[in-house]
Amino acid sequence: TFQGADISSDHSLVLCNIKLKLKSVPTKPKQNPRLNTQQLNNPTTQHLYQLQLKNLLDNVDINCNIDEHAAQIEQAIKEAVQTNTKIQKVSKKPRISLYTLGLADEKLKAKQTKHLSSIANERYRNLCSQVKKSAKMDKNIWIQDQCEAIQKGLAVGNSRQAYQLANLLKKKYVPKLNIIKNLDGSLSQTKQDVIQTWTAYCSKLYQDEHGDNNKIIEELENITPPANDDSNGILYSEVEEAINKLKKHKSPGNDGITAEMLQTGGECLKRKMYELCNRVWEEENIPEQWGRSLLIPIPKKGDLSQCSNYRTISLINHSGKVPLMVLLNRLKHHLDPYLSEEQAGFRKDRSTVQQILILRLLAEKAKRNNKKIYNCFIDFQKAFDTIKHKNHMGSSQIVRRKQQGGNIVAEDIWYISYSSSNRNGPW
Repeated sequence: TFQGADISSDHSLVLCNIKLKLKSVPTKPKQNPRLNTQQLNNPTTQHLYQLQLKNLLDNVDINCNIDEHAAQIEQAIKEAVQTNTKIQKVSKKPRISLYTLGLADEKLKAKQTKHLSSIANERYRNLCSQVKKSAKMDKNIWIQDQCEAIQKGLAVGNSRQAYQLANLLKKKYVPKLNIIKNLDGSLSQTKQDVIQTWTAYCSKLYQDEHGDNNKIIEELENITPPANDDSNGILYSEVEEAINKLKKHKSPGNDGITAEMLQTGGECLKRKMYELCNRVWEEENIPEQWGRSLLIPIPKKGDLSQCSNYRTISLINHSGKVPLMVLLNRLKHHLDPYLSEEQAGFRKDRSTVQQILILRLLAEKAKRNNKKIYNCFIDFQKAFDTIKHKNHMGSSQIVRRKQQGGNIVAEDIWYISYSSSNRNGPW
């Protein structure tokens, strides 16, 4: 500053160097709009959806290769859904009442005049206190309303809504990181480096570090398969049952098709899926898009720059689940004689709740008899497909005679290619 400059003004001259730098405008990645598939439950909307879908599916060319065949059905479903449904809008009930917002407006006006007098300053301070008190009361009322909605949802059996509200109350803020550590400990900062790091990490999860036991594989392959063979083509009733048993309210895969779209598609869509599944069975090959999954990393605790501190969820296409469920239903009744009575996981009519009840009854009985009970809990490293694939394919000899089912399973296992995705960030 130059205080002694005679410029006939009470201002002081300032000399400085100004360096301009244009700020880059952050652009969010364009996401596909989420359609409200619940509208398909409306009889009128469902009828229009089935009518348009039937017209589109009639133009499907079955003489092309299996990838184009599946792509045509996928495109017809998405086009019919986009025409007959609207984008889902999440309506949130405001936590702040109109009374609190009015106090906030008065506080803003009082802030502009608080320097005029001590009375105005005191009024501004009182308004600040009232706004904080009123906002806190509004938050307590909002939490009470959510708890009542949770209790009402559990009372009427709507557990999905109850758990969604419970997660809304306990959800904590998780910072988003644009960097991730490589396997060697260095930081990946660019988008391409982050994707490569996740690809290497997820690929390692699917690798079995231990070698195969050739003796076990030979014993499994030498087992005589059963006489009653299920190598016939897939039945329409099996496809229909598999589609109806798809779990609703699940996130779609990379094709954007949900279970509700398949279940409300009507007879024509089920027939087309039946033809496609039989083509998969006969050609012993799956469409390329069925073998791709989306990996969604969900942050857990600890250092979020490490891949191991994320829970990775794999989203596969619902259309590809249909033939797999048909194979699973055929294998179930063959596998039961080979499973031990103590095995409770992945068994019919044996839920987790029943196992917890059994454990509690044993603990209560041991307590009454003044005896000790020892519980052994096994914490697996990752819930990923790290089983020995050769052993798995060898064990399938006990439930099949021809190779169709086994080759389809093998094709599905080895053909899968994963693409990393993060819906909560720029990865």
